[in-house]
Amino acid sequence: SCPLRRLTTPSASATGLRRSETLDLMVADVDRAGNEVRVLRGKGGRGRILPLAKESEAALAAYLAEARPKLAAAADSGHFFL
Repeated sequence: SCPLRRLTTPSASATGLRRSETLDLMVADVDRAGNEVRVLRGKGGRGRILPLAKESEAALAAYLAEARPKLAAAADSGHFFL
């Protein structure tokens, strides 16, 4: 199984993110200190704020520290999941 899928699927289901919201998520939309995820353009074009699941915190922190910088080396679009 793809490492990114192993991270995005539990993160999305733990926060209540829809698939399109997960793909559109930007680094700036994730507030780890405030334990929330901001969805700017959700279903119907509406924004919302969702709690960041504590179960996902370690995996997200590892992704941001280790995997994402390597993936973003060529070109960083600002999206959370590359």
